[in-house]
Amino acid sequence: MAQLNMFLPPYSSDFSGVLSALFDLGGLLIVHDASCCTKNYSDNEEPRWGRGKNPVFCSKLRSIDAVMGNDEKLIGQAEEAIKKIAPPFAAVLGTPVPSIIGTDLAGIANEIEAEVGVPTMGFETSGFFPYDCGISAALLALLKKFAREKPPKDSQSGEGKPKLNLMGLTPLDYSYRKNEGPIRCFFEEQGFEIVSSFAVDFTLRDIARARTADVSLVLTSSALEAAQYLYRTDGIPYVCGAPMGKTFSGRLAEALRKAVKTGEPEAPAAWCPPASLPGDDGVLIIWEQTMAASLRQALLAAGCRENITVATLLPKQNPALSAPGDLLLKGEEELIELLGGRKFRTIIADPLILNLPSIPEETRKIRITHPALSSRLFPNCSRNFLSPEFEELIEEISQGA
Repeated sequence: MAQLNMFLPPYSSDFSGVLSALFDLGGLLIVHDASCCTKNYSDNEEPRWGRGKNPVFCSKLRSIDAVMGNDEKLIGQAEEAIKKIAPPFAAVLGTPVPSIIGTDLAGIANEIEAEVGVPTMGFETSGFFPYDCGISAALLALLKKFAREKPPKDSQSGEGKPKLNLMGLTPLDYSYRKNEGPIRCFFEEQGFEIVSSFAVDFTLRDIARARTADVSLVLTSSALEAAQYLYRTDGIPYVCGAPMGKTFSGRLAEALRKAVKTGEPEAPAAWCPPASLPGDDGVLIIWEQTMAASLRQALLAAGCRENITVATLLPKQNPALSAPGDLLLKGEEELIELLGGRKFRTIIADPLILNLPSIPEETRKIRITHPALSSRLFPNCSRNFLSPEFEELIEEISQGA
């Protein structure tokens, strides 16, 4: 019963994470389900639908097909759709029923690719894991599929500027149209050339160019495996952290430049024990781990003298960013026990979490929308993390106002 929620919706699922990561690339996305999973994705979990259309195909899985294991129906439908629209690639994704009956989606993808000659990826998504698992699998698969060989570097490109991959810039974590533009502009002003921004406003060509980068910035923990893959195969170092206010973002830029020089990964959002802090509970941040750990460092840099605890319900974790006392919660029940059992002065979280009944009335609540949890319910709570308003909020929290 630990996974039964009474107050909170589930996070976007792993197949929605894959779909989100592939959204901008123009490929045919094939969801193997009866249409309900596809509808949930298109209606609630992808904020970019208002910008334009994207080829998503539902297999219309029926009970008899599941019982009989009729994979030929899915393969035939996929091949017909691919021949009709001629996409640059296709992806086949699983949902709960195909997962339970053991459908071999990777094998189906290989068969489709062999028949029609279009690159096809199969993702063994089940719908039982959250979106960060799907994004991680999608980014890694894209690099392995479309960036197999490292292209030669263009010596004239960027006039000698260090080349940067933005990895994990996803609208399920960063409110769409609030952050991708300011983040790009900030690092360009810091002297970097943006090679790609996985997974917003990028192309298959950007994926190939990712191997020409000098360094990668891991903006969320879901991009860590892809960054580690580039580090292993191409020696491209990575830096873990999210831009949170100008001071900490400046530290990120310094860490990126250092990583380019040394060729080694950096983690400026990692916890460093302060000289002294009071023993009581101060600030609790419930969010995606990399973003929460970065906000913690931004608060400490602004002079916060309280204990800051990071808690997350997402399984993708970066051990380098964890501090003693940080929490990986298994579900809503543990979260409610935490909020009711400890007296935090300030809680920073999505509005749905802040509405939980276990939070004491005197607790100060800071709203930061997490789209993967609350979708489009709270558009006025989305933040630009490099704006003067967010800088003021960091200062306000740090000074205990």
